[in-house]
Amino acid sequence: IEDLADIAQLSPYYCCRVFEKVVGVPPHVYLLDIRLTRAAQKLACGNRIADVAAEVGFFDQSHFHKAFRRKFGVTPRQYQIS
Repeated sequence: IEDLADIAQLSPYYCCRVFEKVVGVPPHVYLLDIRLTRAAQKLACGNRIADVAAEVGFFDQSHFHKAFRRKFGVTPRQYQIS
């Protein structure tokens, strides 16, 4: 958020408010959605779940599992199998 605010030459607080107003979700939710979408693409190609979690920026596989399930309604393994 700091980097985004610097680029936009806004305060971090105001940058978050403007981002949410324009995009519809806060920056962290937007970023999480992008990361999970990329993870789903990598899983569909047969990549290992632990590798995918690390590649898209999750430091904890448990956190990745919970976030993935919340977005897609299935676990990463179930997604990969189907």
